[in-house]
Amino acid sequence: MNKKVLFIVIVLICTLLPVLESAAQSINNVQVPSSVKWKKLDTPHFTMIFPEELEPKAVEIAASLEKYYPADEYSLDTETQRWPVIINNSLVFPNAYVQGAPRHSQLYTIPSQEGFIGTANWLESIWSHELRHIVQNDKMLRGFTAFAHWLAGEYGSSAMPHFAVPNWLWEGDAVLTETLLSSGGRGRIAGFEREMRTDLLTGTRFNYYKASLGYYSSYREPVPSWYVMGYHLCAYIRTEYGIDAFNRILEMSADFSFTPLILNIAVKQVTGKQIEEIYDDCLDDLERLWSSQLQNRQITPVETVKDAGGHEYTNYYPLGVFDDNDTAALKTSAADIYSLIKIDSSGKEKLLRRIAPLDKNISFNGSVFCWTEVKKDIRWGNLSWSGIRVYNPETGEYRKVTGKTRYLSPSISPDGKLIAAVEITPELDSFIVVIDAESGELIDRFAEPAGAYPSQTCWSSDGTGIVYLRQFDWMESIRLLSPDNRKNLALTAPSTFNISSPAVIGEWVYYVSEQSGLESIHKVKLSGSEEGIVISRPFGAVAPAGGSERLLFADYGEAGFTIASIPLESAEKAAVVPTVSDHVDYFDGLQEQEAWAGMSGPGKSIDSNEEDKTTDFEITDYNKAAGLVNFHSRSITNSNSGTGIAVSLQADDILNNSTGSIYAGWDPVQSEFMTGAAGAWAGFFPVLLYGFEAQTPLAGFGTSLSSNIFSGIWLPMDFSGGIINHTLSIQEIMLIESSLFSGEHVLASQAFLNWSLSRKSAKRDIFPPFGISVSTIWYYSIMPAFYNHLSAEAKIFIPGFFPSHGIKLGLSADYNLESSAGNLPPGQVPRGYLTSGFDVPLMAGLSLDYSLPLVYPDLAIGGFMYIPRIYVNGFIDAAVSWIPEPAVYSTTGMEFFIDFHLFNNSVPLRAGFRFIYDLKDGSMRIEDTTLLLGIDIL
Repeated sequence: MNKKVLFIVIVLICTLLPVLESAAQSINNVQVPSSVKWKKLDTPHFTMIFPEELEPKAVEIAASLEKYYPADEYSLDTETQRWPVIINNSLVFPNAYVQGAPRHSQLYTIPSQEGFIGTANWLESIWSHELRHIVQNDKMLRGFTAFAHWLAGEYGSSAMPHFAVPNWLWEGDAVLTETLLSSGGRGRIAGFEREMRTDLLTGTRFNYYKASLGYYSSYREPVPSWYVMGYHLCAYIRTEYGIDAFNRILEMSADFSFTPLILNIAVKQVTGKQIEEIYDDCLDDLERLWSSQLQNRQITPVETVKDAGGHEYTNYYPLGVFDDNDTAALKTSAADIYSLIKIDSSGKEKLLRRIAPLDKNISFNGSVFCWTEVKKDIRWGNLSWSGIRVYNPETGEYRKVTGKTRYLSPSISPDGKLIAAVEITPELDSFIVVIDAESGELIDRFAEPAGAYPSQTCWSSDGTGIVYLRQFDWMESIRLLSPDNRKNLALTAPSTFNISSPAVIGEWVYYVSEQSGLESIHKVKLSGSEEGIVISRPFGAVAPAGGSERLLFADYGEAGFTIASIPLESAEKAAVVPTVSDHVDYFDGLQEQEAWAGMSGPGKSIDSNEEDKTTDFEITDYNKAAGLVNFHSRSITNSNSGTGIAVSLQADDILNNSTGSIYAGWDPVQSEFMTGAAGAWAGFFPVLLYGFEAQTPLAGFGTSLSSNIFSGIWLPMDFSGGIINHTLSIQEIMLIESSLFSGEHVLASQAFLNWSLSRKSAKRDIFPPFGISVSTIWYYSIMPAFYNHLSAEAKIFIPGFFPSHGIKLGLSADYNLESSAGNLPPGQVPRGYLTSGFDVPLMAGLSLDYSLPLVYPDLAIGGFMYIPRIYVNGFIDAAVSWIPEPAVYSTTGMEFFIDFHLFNNSVPLRAGFRFIYDLKDGSMRIEDTTLLLGIDIL
């Protein structure tokens, strides 16, 4: 085999093997264990896929989901296609989503422990929201979007609507729908609108483009999410212009979905106004309504314990007091992850420990903190548990109490010996549990009624009772459980007003209630008497906690949550007055646009209306292998050689057990036709990779034929927990290349190892604050043995000299063993050089980077571009090769990066350019950081 042939073989191997690598990347590790047996049932409108243990409740769940179809479709005047819906009971956090390619929806069964959907039934409310997304997708399957679907399948019909319509409309319309169709929904929750209301009433107005990007629009200040902004703007458009106008806006956006900012054009065409004008009109209306809401409200005077003011937006949530009367608190900000802190009487804070809690339900008994953390399965990314952690800052004890459990909202007893928590099983049964704080062993378990979901436990001051919230039948109440005699009493009557955060101080339970229309601190005696309001603040009062003769709470303002207090004596003696809600129901008046408005609420759920249950759904086994032939999309891509084109058909399993593609194309440069397939099966551990490709010349078609057969394994492992991200990925891919007419064969391999260990990053961090990563690649031919290349790279991350600054140290090495095929190019070279310019058997490299934010402009350039951050990176690179003779290469320079969004799309993009000075020859170069296109200055 001559050198030219050897070179061609190497090129083929280096271009074909990444096909399997990309298959592994697209499949990821997010599956449930292979031991899970899946079932399915078909309703008139969807196919529900669920794990076997949910079979006893599957019909009930299916009936409750099916009833929303006509309601969600009605106002958008469309009919939906059949959608697969996966019921996922293997994760411990609340979520749901709709995915357009492959099309399916997934609902997570664990309800929120923070009550972000209020008193609503979790599965029904979240399904009403997600179903609206399904209706939106099918509504937009017209015009150019329909053409894109014809051309590219579900890739086209999924991508084009999201290019045309910003997230605020998708999510805002869905929030409005979940609110109109029930007695719950986020549109009724004061906490949902808190940030936006506070901004308007304190004189802060974000422009339309900044507001529509929500979380992604700013690193310097909080911007209400697009759920909040979108809900109010959708409600305003439907109120002022009608549902027909809203439909025409969507239809025009779908018809011309290839047009950048088509929504802006459609709004102008239908309403006669620019979207920016309508947004400003909406804010004017909201400011008027919210100002009126505050006019006659009696505001409680308070004393500030810890101010969130200054140039950093920060939230402080009180947790209690230490024995020395210093305040324990949870701190959050864009500059750091969640932190437990101690605040002295002067307001000076001390960092105790950074944590990564599942939610903000953190317990403190005066000396020990207690919370839950998500623990992922090492292999199966769609399986997690909630383990309990405790931390004693005085002794330094930080330990795991429970591991693979489903305990939520833990509360440590006053004496530190017991922990009360919520448990929700995979079968959707719920309990209040008491466990041993030392060993984690279960001591007792108290069942909740069928259909009820408890949350937010706390102990009575004497440790004899457990106070918690119960959500049942679209209402919430506060309960008192006495473990000794097993009595369970209602302290408050079930209500449709959102309540949260109970805290027991003496004989009183202080909690957050929205009965007055805003988040206020209320109280009720442990005997269940003397309910009433204690603290009323302009923008929101949450998180009550006991202090030294004072009642602590989090008081919201334009700079975030501050810690404030009132004397405990005055709280106990506060007049018990009836509260009447004056919440601004911005959806009011739109009920007539919905034929099924208010269809769900107390007494209307499937679990409380036996006659609504449907029992004729047939349950059968679900075949996971069906995903192998679930061809949903088409695409035109480059051929593996890079000089041709191929048409590809994509198949994916909706449970993410498999991915695959078949393709065919031609290469005018190589003058050959090729066809092949590649994919991965992730139903096992390890993940199996496979594929093949065949080529034949176009001239004399079939006169010669070569083939490549791929196979490999991938071991993805995730050891992450708490504030630590820790992953390991190992791949081994084999290639057999055969020339069927010449009889020549090549057996080659490519091995990958990637390991990383880092601390979780805050929003502003450019690099991980601490971390190390190692990646290696080994290319080698087995038969014949004509090349052997090993490449390794390591990165070390440490904090910079100021907040949000970062330092990265890079090390690399490339080694080509002596072979007849020459040297493969190195993986890393100094910036300013191209890897193809090196033909050396051995090279080692070193790099040092220092990154820091330059400015947070929050700049909107019309609707074309939005820039939230510009940052700079200084670097120095060096590399040395020894063979055939010693040589040193070194450059230094500066990189400037812009984080940006195009056409009001939430997908974050990054572009940059660099100035390079070559320390070896003194030359200078300017180039972009993506394509490396540039000019040499000297």
